[in-house]
Amino acid sequence: PPTSPIPDISHLVDGLTNDRKTWHNSSLLSVTQITPSGLTLLYSTTLQMRSNVLNNTNNNNTNTNITTKYQNKILSSIFYEPSTRTACSFQSAMMRLGGKVIHVDAGTTGNTSASKKRRTPP
Repeated sequence: PPTSPIPDISHLVDGLTNDRKTWHNSSLLSVTQITPSGLTLLYSTTLQMRSNVLNNTNNNNTNTNITTKYQNKILSSIFYEPSTRTACSFQSAMMRLGGKVIHVDAGTTGNTSASKKRRTPP
């Protein structure tokens, strides 16, 4: 069966740093993209977001409810291997923020064209 070529992501290594601009419009494909300082920024951002959700506030604009900030946003998650706990935590997090989720089970047992063609993740 035909397979997709594996794309080269070496140019992404160490691309996500403690500079917030490096994260803007970026896709996280591999942990090798995150520098140690980028991991610190990621962790501190998640702590702030957790606090915002618990207090139902938006840190950037105190007049805006956190659940309306992501109201028109969609998170797409594609899983090539089953992970119920991870999929559910991603979905519940986005729903708590007011967004919507499109989940694709792209593994060999999933009902997708990629699984039918036996394509593997990049």
